[in-house]
Amino acid sequence: MGAANAHRLHGIANGIVQRVDDSDPLASMESMKAVALLTKMGNDAAHIALNLLAANKGAPLESPELPSSLPENVLDAAAVYARVMGA
Repeated sequence: MGAANAHRLHGIANGIVQRVDDSDPLASMESMKAVALLTKMGNDAAHIALNLLAANKGAPLESPELPSSLPENVLDAAAVYARVMGA
């Protein structure tokens, strides 16, 4: 949920920053304050998700063994699919 919130907050901040006048950004100070606040809130919301990614960075991914050919029987194919998908 935190990653989704962070994504949404950053998206809103991006929409607001697009309206800031590049030639005179100080004229849009209220927009700049809103962007800063939304960015900070988005970064805070992403904190847990980023820590989980960092904690698992070195962990190897487990890949299931795939069959060398597809089974001819539909029930065998369903069993292979269930095994590969971890069901």
